[in-house]
Amino acid sequence: MWNCSAFKPQIREGLVVYQKHFTCASKPLSKNRSIHPAGAWLTRARTMVHRMSDNYDPQRIRNRYDKLGEEEWARLDSSPKGKISFLNHKRFMDKYVGRGDNVLEAGAGSGRFTVELLKMGARVHVFDLSPGQLETNRIKVGEAGLESGIAERVQGDICDLSRYRDGQFDAIVCY
Repeated sequence: MWNCSAFKPQIREGLVVYQKHFTCASKPLSKNRSIHPAGAWLTRARTMVHRMSDNYDPQRIRNRYDKLGEEEWARLDSSPKGKISFLNHKRFMDKYVGRGDNVLEAGAGSGRFTVELLKMGARVHVFDLSPGQLETNRIKVGEAGLESGIAERVQGDICDLSRYRDGQFDAIVCY
C-alpha cells in the first residue's frame, strides 16, 4: 500500500508538494490560511482513501478505462472546462518539472501529460492500471516521435508503488 509517511509536505501555490518536486494533482486550497487548508485537505484525502478501501475494485476501474480508449485522450480538448484543466495542469508541470528530471507519471492514462512531460525533456516512467490506456499512451507518444524519452511503461495499481524506491524520482505527476 502507498505510504506517504516518508514524505514531508510543503504548500506551493495550491499544491501539496512532497520531497524535492513531488506534486500530486492540483487541489485548490482556501486563501483563509487560519484554517491550515493543506492540513484540512490531507485529512479529507486520508478519509477518502479510507472510505475507498472498503469498495476499491481495481478490475472495475481497469475495465472502465479500457473501454474509454481514445476518448480519454480527447477529454481535455472536448470542452472549455477540459481545455482550462489541461492548461492549468501544464502550468504546474512547467513550474515544477525540468529538463532531465526523472518523472513517475502515476495514472498516466492515454498520454496527454506524458507527451507534455517528454516535450519538456523529462525522462518519464509511465504507470497505469489500464492496459488499454497504456496502449493508447504508446501510440500517442509514438505519433509525437517522443518514445525515446520513455524509461518504462508499467501496468500497475497506484495503491502499490513498492516497486519504486524512496527518492527514485525528481517528480511524481498524478493528474
